[in-house]
Amino acid sequence: MREMVNDRLKQLFTAQECMKNVDDIINNLDRSQLTVEKNAFDVINCSDTSLNLAKEGNQLATKLHVIYQSYNETTGVSEDIANLVNDLGSVFQKILEAANLSNEVSHNMEHEVAFQRDITDYVKNAIYSVTESVNQAISCAETLLQLTVEINT
Repeated sequence: MREMVNDRLKQLFTAQECMKNVDDIINNLDRSQLTVEKNAFDVINCSDTSLNLAKEGNQLATKLHVIYQSYNETTGVSEDIANLVNDLGSVFQKILEAANLSNEVSHNMEHEVAFQRDITDYVKNAIYSVTESVNQAISCAETLLQLTVEINT
């Protein structure tokens, strides 16, 4: 009996050490998760700002085009300026489309990061429970070992 308890105790100590290693890995994952969350928040702020600036630029390009058309009807403007105004409007439209896409992707990333946080928290709690169980099993095995020693003496 004593030999069996000693063997089980060794196995439990090995499991306890493995759980310590897993706990270290989870702590590293948690720190990485915090960095990802911060970066995701920063990306969302940047993409929101880019989207707002792109909308503002597109509105200004549209106003310029309207002003150009009214001015062109009364005075006539060179074809170079007409092309420039049209190109400017086209570029701002493309910037706006890219900013919209970037904004959508960054908000999708925010949702995934939140989901990963939930998973990480769940895994941390599960590991804590397993670690506590291993620690309690070690305590029980040590008590059993001590009892067998006392009974045999």
